[in-house]
Amino acid sequence: MAYESTTFSPEVETMSQGEQAQQSMLERAKARGTETLEDTIDLIRRHPGRAIAIAVAVGAALGAIAANSLMEESEPQRTFNKLSAVGKDVWANVKESAEEALSSARDAVDLMLERVKL
Repeated sequence: MAYESTTFSPEVETMSQGEQAQQSMLERAKARGTETLEDTIDLIRRHPGRAIAIAVAVGAALGAIAANSLMEESEPQRTFNKLSAVGKDVWANVKESAEEALSSARDAVDLMLERVKL
């Protein structure tokens, strides 16, 4: 029942028949691709203005999609930016605390020097 939707032909019984079927399918796909390419080239030759307009429209659409995805911040980027901001705040607090500690140490040394001079 799970195999009902297979695309294999039940008439293909041997490996060589399967290879031949695969080869003919590949040749048909190549022929369709070649025909489509030739039709596209003919359309471009007959209607160059339309072809340019379509190319510009497709390029603008792809550019808009790319720009939107670049402008939209992803979740990992948002998390990184938050952590970066927190890190900057932490380092600012560490710097401020270190300056206060150095100032207090300087005041303590000055006070000790005044007492020793007396």
